[in-house]
Amino acid sequence: EQAKNLSAKLKKAGLKKGDRIGVVSSLRPAWFALHYVALQDEYIMVCMDPGVPALQMQKMMVDTDVRAVFSSIKGVHLPKELENHIPVYAVDDDFELLSKCNKVDSILLGDAEPMLEDTFYVLFSSGTTSANRKAVLLSHKTITKSIDYCMDIPVGKKYASIIFTNNK
Repeated sequence: EQAKNLSAKLKKAGLKKGDRIGVVSSLRPAWFALHYVALQDEYIMVCMDPGVPALQMQKMMVDTDVRAVFSSIKGVHLPKELENHIPVYAVDDDFELLSKCNKVDSILLGDAEPMLEDTFYVLFSSGTTSANRKAVLLSHKTITKSIDYCMDIPVGKKYASIIFTNNK
């Protein structure tokens, strides 16, 4: 039900297949609905560590062309280019709207630049000391194969960790 409501809310805000959703949060149980909606509606999740300095995070949001932001921090600061032009939602508060904006300003922002086919996640590395940020792209195919793999694990078996790689 939560995923269904979230999907409707994002579509009403003007998001469409291939649009990027910024996620400024450490892993949260409430992410399940966001993951499901992003997989189902083919959005791309751009995951950013909330500990990254605000100016760097703002640059990542602009560089990846996010069209909505989900955050576990109440005081997420959007870049001036995006302020009042994209919606901001809380990850932990049943996806309540935090910003005054409830619709993507497509007149100002235009269409999102296409990304590599089948991209689902863009994960930024927080462990870099260079000026160049590093990111990993994961595809819908990789994520769904990983989910299928996990669903096939017999109940009761315990695994210390499962590492997902392309085509495995």
